[in-house]
Amino acid sequence: MGNIPDHGHGWQGVKNWGRRVFNKSDVGTAPPDSSAATPSTLGLPVTSAECFQTQAAVQAEQDLWKRACINLRDDPKTEKLMLAYDKILRSIPMDGDPIDIKDLRGPKEEMSAVVDKKLKFFATQQWRIRIGKETVVIRDQIERIVSVVKVVKDFGSSIAGLDPIHAGLPWAGVCVLLTVISTDSDQHAAVINGLEYITRVIPHYSAFETNIQKEGYPLEDVNAVQDQLIYLYSLTLKYQANAICFFGRNTFKRFLRNIVPTTSWPEALQEIKAAAAECEQSLNTRNLQHLKETLEQQKRDVEKLLHKLRQNYSQRDQVLKWVSDVPNWEDHESVRAKLGEHYWGSGQWLFESSEFLKWEKTGSRVFWLRGAVGTGKSCLTSLVIQRHLVGDCPERQAYFYCSGASQRSALSNPTDVLRSLVAQLSYTLFEPANKEWETKDRGRGTLTLADCKRLLIELTRSTGTYTIIIDALDECSDPSELVEFLNFTAESSKGLQIFFSSRLEDHITPKFTSVSSIEINQKRNQGDITAFVEGECRRRREVIRSRCPREPEQMTDDLAKKLQILLKDRAGDMFRWVELQLNLVLVIQRPLHRTKIEERLKRLETSTAVPDLNKTYDDVYDMNTEGGYGELAAKAFKWVLCSFEPLHIDVLVSAVAIFADGRWDETFTKDSMLNRFCSNFIITDDSGIVRFAHLSVREYLEQHRSGLYSPLQSHTQAAVSCLSLMLQPVPDSSAMTAAKRPPWREFREYANLYWPYHCEKARESRKVGDLQKLFSSFVLIPQPPYLRWLEILPKLLDLERYGFPADRLRVVSNPPDAFFLACTFGFEDVGEFATAEGRLST
Repeated sequence: MGNIPDHGHGWQGVKNWGRRVFNKSDVGTAPPDSSAATPSTLGLPVTSAECFQTQAAVQAEQDLWKRACINLRDDPKTEKLMLAYDKILRSIPMDGDPIDIKDLRGPKEEMSAVVDKKLKFFATQQWRIRIGKETVVIRDQIERIVSVVKVVKDFGSSIAGLDPIHAGLPWAGVCVLLTVISTDSDQHAAVINGLEYITRVIPHYSAFETNIQKEGYPLEDVNAVQDQLIYLYSLTLKYQANAICFFGRNTFKRFLRNIVPTTSWPEALQEIKAAAAECEQSLNTRNLQHLKETLEQQKRDVEKLLHKLRQNYSQRDQVLKWVSDVPNWEDHESVRAKLGEHYWGSGQWLFESSEFLKWEKTGSRVFWLRGAVGTGKSCLTSLVIQRHLVGDCPERQAYFYCSGASQRSALSNPTDVLRSLVAQLSYTLFEPANKEWETKDRGRGTLTLADCKRLLIELTRSTGTYTIIIDALDECSDPSELVEFLNFTAESSKGLQIFFSSRLEDHITPKFTSVSSIEINQKRNQGDITAFVEGECRRRREVIRSRCPREPEQMTDDLAKKLQILLKDRAGDMFRWVELQLNLVLVIQRPLHRTKIEERLKRLETSTAVPDLNKTYDDVYDMNTEGGYGELAAKAFKWVLCSFEPLHIDVLVSAVAIFADGRWDETFTKDSMLNRFCSNFIITDDSGIVRFAHLSVREYLEQHRSGLYSPLQSHTQAAVSCLSLMLQPVPDSSAMTAAKRPPWREFREYANLYWPYHCEKARESRKVGDLQKLFSSFVLIPQPPYLRWLEILPKLLDLERYGFPADRLRVVSNPPDAFFLACTFGFEDVGEFATAEGRLST
């Protein structure tokens, strides 16, 4: 961070620089360079004009943060950085419209607006942020940071001297940084460490600025500590400016021409800590001990408030997880990632349509976006969701991706959907859910459909508009029932608006009297398809060129132009068909030779049929499985079709790698699975969770290739993999290091919990072939390995797993007995064997 003038060591070397803005003798005079230091030139979202007027020099004398900012701006080494930082702050929040500070009355209101809007945005994301390639729940460091922001923004606080007005500029920086600190996984940890420290520094010295003029302290001591604080604040602001410019370099690139922010975060943080230590030492050695005690008392008061706030967070999280543990935010992120950042501005035809505007602007009750398979309904719905997330009242929105649930495992039922909606709306109106949790024996009971309906009405009855967005209604297990309950809620909550997307089958208009509707067709989304085709051709060619810089490009300009024309002419309204065709021709992982490209283009050119997704999937399937990969692909697809919970890619690799005889196939990796034999069929989200690339993949496998992918065959494969692992000895985990941890560790957790459920679904297959041998070896032999599983079953039931149906396993575990297993899961062969051997428990 070495751009601050170095006239010596630490703050001592910059005391004259620090006092450059105002000295004691400057009271009643204009600050130096005051013509430049105005709100309009600085672009400060937390200043008001009176702070810069000559008659307010005493106030400016106290506002050390602004003095630090002006010093940085006047330094040629940091001038461009700070101007960019100022413009970025004025544009906040980054995920929506900028805050209009012209309508705010002063620094206090500006600070409150900035913090409130950012905290609302976090609440709507269920307190999750993106860090690197993962979406994580805000815990530990991030929650501590947000806790401090919440406490300090409370302008009614009784904490003596805790005045955030003078520190509005760094607080605004904290809020922006919390949003953009999500780009580089190798950088975020160090910056979060610094950000947490900064959130402690900002309020700590506010009492100094508030009380320094009141107590009659010696002028020399006051000036010395002010110099130290200006230096500390300068380092802090510079740290924030560098971090925001670095992590927001894509979002704020229009402000960052010729700006190269530093990335030496540990060294920069060490400078800040050293400057803070100098301030503490000075307060101890100078005649300011009473002020030091005031600061310490303020620190203790803040910690008390933080402790109480964290207790509230903990209970809130416990209650809302009880209401619903569906990862709706992960579904939203997954759809947006699949759409791609370059296309987040698409869908304008929808937002500008009279039907949508009628729903959004005039209070029309229901909007229905309908379209055939593969037309981009979920992507358009994600744009609608994001539009509301960054709007004025994001906390009044709740959404659910039925498409996300169906790609994870089974279809969502109406209760799943309603519980998720209740949980989301309860983040900012917590009391109804908390009261229900108390009523249900502090979460020991379960929310019923009737409970959800009652809570949803209560949550949406207050003044204002609430919005519920349901994607892929037709993927709900009972669409009509869900629509009926939402209609009942809408009739009781006059401010409720509902957005549905689905295929063409109508579950909506029979229930609602007034519905605005629009159908996706070629005319409407042709512009988006054209932009997608041209953008993807350009992007993929660039990627292939960068990966193979020394090889001649196989996709020539003429061939690329021909491909674009063919896709745009033949796509109709089917985005998914276009995507698959691009994946067949512009293969990034295994670029095709020119002759192969020409062959595929010839097939496209001579085809006169309407785009057929199943035919295109046949081509992709054949391409993926050539070379002997058919069996591996089939095992992977069967697992994704029938898994009882979302699978991490590492779990799926282990499940596919194990043979029925217990051997392991180590010839492939997760990269070869995703990019070779399962390419275009399965993908992973940012947290590594596997899902089908599109809803149509599941339909293709279950309907077009039903002979191989029936539910019976899928569950049989899963049961074989689980029991093959369960029959292997468990190594001593205490002797393992993290580097030597077996790859199937997470898979064993899944197998321990779900093997009986898969065996139950396998039905008659349990009595033939590999599964019959494995099941007998695990359960039906004398002293079966199954007994070891019964011993650990109580511990398994303590695990918190997404959507795990533990009730039936609790029956088996108390008391642990084979007969209860037979009765619970319908394993009549277990009961027959136990009775015949005389080993049936009494």
